[in-house]
Amino acid sequence: MANNKRSEPYDDSPYVIYAVDGIRLSAGILVLFFLNVFLLIPVFSVPFQSLYTYILLPPLAFMNIWAIALIAAPRRLQLNYVLFRGVFGIVCSVGFMVIIQKSVLLASPGHE
Repeated sequence: MANNKRSEPYDDSPYVIYAVDGIRLSAGILVLFFLNVFLLIPVFSVPFQSLYTYILLPPLAFMNIWAIALIAAPRRLQLNYVLFRGVFGIVCSVGFMVIIQKSVLLASPGHE
């Protein structure tokens, strides 16, 4: 017979058990709000450069799909959440670097 009680944190477990609401809130705010707002607005801003869009859209699409999966099934993907936070940091760093390169290129005197 299945045990329907809520699981208690394991004292002997080497893993950290995250709160389900914390995973949902964190994934939603980090990716669906901050990552999209701070990277999609500058990449689509005037003047539009398709190179930067092609560089940033695949990782952003992947992170959005991953965030939605974490929001949908946070209990099943708890260990996946740790990897998600690391990949989020990498995507943010690379994304902000690309946006800075776009602004530096467009601000250079020889660029028209």
